Amino acid sequence: MAELLNISYPRREKAAMASFTNMKKIVGDLDKESFVSLLSKLIGESKYIQNNPPELIPQEDLAVKHVLDSLLPHNTTTGGGPLVIKHVTYSPSEGNVIVEYPKTVPGKILSFVGCHTDVVIANLNDWEPAPPWSVKSRLNNSSPAASISASLLSALI
Repeated sequence: MAELLNISYPRREKAAMASFTNMKKIVGDLDKESFVSLLSKLIGESKYIQNNPPELIPQEDLAVKHVLDSLLPHNTTTGGGPLVIKHVTYSPSEGNVIVEYPKTVPGKILSFVGCHTDVVIANLNDWEPAPPWSVKSRLNNSSPAASISASLLSALI
């Protein structure tokens, strides 16, 4: 993918990418159909996870369930995979997924990624200019981020 996007990496990042390559050998490639299926399920739940009280009380566990289901084959307890996957909830219907790739080198941490499963209403008619994730914006914007987004989108489609 880096070659496709014409991105170069410093030596430190290359070492991290080598670790990712080793993990990829264990976990395998991301199957396009599985990825599109998961995204479709998440989009299908968007109506229920919008953070717009009092009309809509987010039910983030609906999205969390789909993520957990997609990770089952890679879980050490359910699928024999290398990942330790936990579902934790600190507030009703607002669960979180914690994924741990157990370290193989003492004192080293592989990575940390955080994201939100709740969303806010995104009415395209209210955006001026077009939101950065819209097709219209990607076509009209020549920024590196927009180019990368467009390249990734075209790689998925």
